[in-house]
Amino acid sequence: MLRLFIGLPLPVRIRQRILARMGGVPGVRWQADDQLHLTVRFLGNIEAHQASDVDLAMRTVALQPFDIALSGTGLFGTLAKPRTIWAGVKPARSLLALENKIDALVTRAGLPPETRKYTPHITIARCNRKAARIDQYLDETGDLTSDPWTVDHFVMFRSYLGHKAAHYEIIAQYPGSPIA
Repeated sequence: MLRLFIGLPLPVRIRQRILARMGGVPGVRWQADDQLHLTVRFLGNIEAHQASDVDLAMRTVALQPFDIALSGTGLFGTLAKPRTIWAGVKPARSLLALENKIDALVTRAGLPPETRKYTPHITIARCNRKAARIDQYLDETGDLTSDPWTVDHFVMFRSYLGHKAAHYEIIAQYPGSPIA
């Protein structure tokens, strides 16, 4: 079984901007530089033949390059039961269209459709139940923004779960169409 997802790698300057705002929250595991990405579609644990089918489907996506930018921070879960601290991105129709297209192709390739509403985000920390100061952190980083960056490709990541953190490996890359 392969644990896979489709996502967007981040430019160095965006990762550096996020990394500079990490810290000051006891009880969280901050993501490392090489863990920062934007998930488009989590595939889960799938068989190699399913991964091959998804790969073939992704190669049919005619991605037109588009721009996105960081926009604030947020929390999945509640302050009483926090799960994930994330950096958001400004809503971009093109990103939502890409997610819809990928979900449709993944479903056509035999995987179940995504049932959760897509919330474009970059996970920056995993929380344990004893995490503290999350509300202060969100107040202090709610102004996190960036200049736009161009999304001109997307990738398939393989996720290796470890004792303390996951490790991600890009196993396929899907280039966008050239800008006309």
